[in-house]
Amino acid sequence: MTSGGPGESGEPRFQDAVEVRFAHFFLGEPGGRPERCLAERGLLSPTPGWVRCTTGAGACWVDLTVRVHRSEPGPNLAEYEDVVESSYESTDGELSVFTWSRRLVRYLGELPEGPGSYRIRYHLRDCDKAVAGVGLIQLWPAPPAPPAELKISSNTAGFWHPSRSLPC
Repeated sequence: MTSGGPGESGEPRFQDAVEVRFAHFFLGEPGGRPERCLAERGLLSPTPGWVRCTTGAGACWVDLTVRVHRSEPGPNLAEYEDVVESSYESTDGELSVFTWSRRLVRYLGELPEGPGSYRIRYHLRDCDKAVAGVGLIQLWPAPPAPPAELKISSNTAGFWHPSRSLPC
């Protein structure tokens, strides 16, 4: 499916800068346990009710857009250096954006199917050397499935996904 298809929602639920330190920020729910996702490796580390989104080491901000869809949208591979996705288990059916220190940035509202299984796709660019990166998160109801690396081309993603070899 391509962007603009049946999975595409209208306006994004969130579109603003998010403060980043220690190369990450979070999406979370009241019933989530953020400490569980800190030990996971990868650009996207989901646990029930909480997701750590990793950026480049030098990033202090991410210009982030979050879109919640009713069905799978197409990935935006042309505009982003790295695109990964994973299953996510919603504990409360509500989602918020948090800074690296778990300070609430914005409540995103209720998810389309309430608590349950979703797929989350994380697009990222400009995080290797930049102070501010650009990110897009897409979320939609979906049964659990293995994580997928749709595109890995930055040094940041190469560090977090070492099975990928990157050109020097």
